[in-house]
Amino acid sequence: MERPLKIAFDIDDTLLVPSVATGFGNDTPNYDTVAIFKWFQKMGCDMILWSGSGHDWAQRWGEKLGLQPFRVLQKEAGHGIDICFDDCVVELAKVNVRVKRINNGKSRKEWNERKMCVGCGNELKPALECKNSVTGEWDGHSYTCDCLKSAGLIISIG
Repeated sequence: MERPLKIAFDIDDTLLVPSVATGFGNDTPNYDTVAIFKWFQKMGCDMILWSGSGHDWAQRWGEKLGLQPFRVLQKEAGHGIDICFDDCVVELAKVNVRVKRINNGKSRKEWNERKMCVGCGNELKPALECKNSVTGEWDGHSYTCDCLKSAGLIISIG
């Protein structure tokens, strides 16, 4: 018996559109990507969620978007993922699909800076910066919090 395909989806800017991109006050589902997730799920695939913002972030948004059943894994290569959907260029699976960001010209820097640490509830602070290849603007994509820094962890967003 063949094993089901392992399909992984990122949260931010993949299944979830940040409020800064829509102009609405709340983050909203990316309904097109959610429909693709549900199609693979209906086909019997092993559905995986992950996020550079952490396990709890992925779990919470998976539940809010009604994507059960799914598993949450650490966002990294080495899980034997067959297909990965992400808004960034990644090499985390055999096939990596880049999802088009909605309103990519809008900076996510302020939105990312307002994220809260799932460990202590404090605001996440930029740790590293990277340049957005489309806008040429510097957008922070790696964040940390003092409680995570003391544990030697850095959260990579995006």
